[in-house]
Amino acid sequence: MSGLACIHFSIRCCRSAICRLLALLILGTPHLYAQKPADSSSEPPDAKPAEVAYCDLSKNPAAYNHKLVRLTGFISFAFEDFSLFDPACIFAEEDVSIWLTYGGTSKSGAIYCCPGEGSKENRSQDVSVEDTSVPLRKDKNFADFRALLIRERDTTVRATLIGRFFSGNVGHGQRKMPGYGHMGCCSLFVIQQIESFDPHDRTDLDYSANAGWYEAEGCKFNSMKYLSHASHWDDTDSPAQKIIAAQHAADNGEGWRFSDPKRVALEALSPFYVGQNIELKLIKQSQTAYVVRWKHDNKSTVAVVIRPYWLSFYAKTQSVTWVATMLKEAECEHK
Repeated sequence: MSGLACIHFSIRCCRSAICRLLALLILGTPHLYAQKPADSSSEPPDAKPAEVAYCDLSKNPAAYNHKLVRLTGFISFAFEDFSLFDPACIFAEEDVSIWLTYGGTSKSGAIYCCPGEGSKENRSQDVSVEDTSVPLRKDKNFADFRALLIRERDTTVRATLIGRFFSGNVGHGQRKMPGYGHMGCCSLFVIQQIESFDPHDRTDLDYSANAGWYEAEGCKFNSMKYLSHASHWDDTDSPAQKIIAAQHAADNGEGWRFSDPKRVALEALSPFYVGQNIELKLIKQSQTAYVVRWKHDNKSTVAVVIRPYWLSFYAKTQSVTWVATMLKEAECEHK
């Protein structure tokens, strides 16, 4: 993805060094807890949380600024990522992404710029955002949830959260970087309570957040072209909706999608190589992932096919279809 797309408020594209440098030069270093509220509202400390859907927060953040809210969604935790997402929510250009952190004195352990929360030391006092102190309920749910993230490090989990929302500098009629999280990408949800979360108890699903992003290219390369990255990191062309559509197709008669990951990879690659004979070599295979590579014309094309955990919530049965989540083409160096 381009540096311009990165500046236009997508945390997903800021995986490249060039993009991160460009954002820093233009935006400066964001400060996680130093933003001024765009539209604050007072609320008694014992107020009940408002029931909110992720889409409502993303599409109308100023309406919930500083409010205590309760929502259910998917949490993504990885390198430069501790965020909320909802695959069913169609992301528009003016919508905001939502970054997460813990209230109280606990740090999330998320590594990002800047300054990040990778250090193990706790804060000396409850976190304060825009002059609002946010506590944290350190019960068994929180301890188990935090242990899951520490154990897996690159993961997604569905949870119900209660927390304080800060819209940040969302602007009025013009897209702006809200100022929280990685590179100032996002609005902020400060977790006060992990009300519940779904356990990771299935061995046939891929729980990772990166969806194949870091798969090896297969050669030393001069340039890289990402043909497709179908995950919540990429908010262009509604990739999550395409994955959900593939699940519906499998549920409604295209049963080969459940059992033939190679065909899934070929179907995904074919539009990029019309009329070419694609010869795939198997690189990795497991219950949850299928990786193939095609060497051609001094290039190396990689396809990653997985069974995403979050897709199980859109399946008619326990069966989750194979879907191609990463397609990339490397221009290899001449030997």
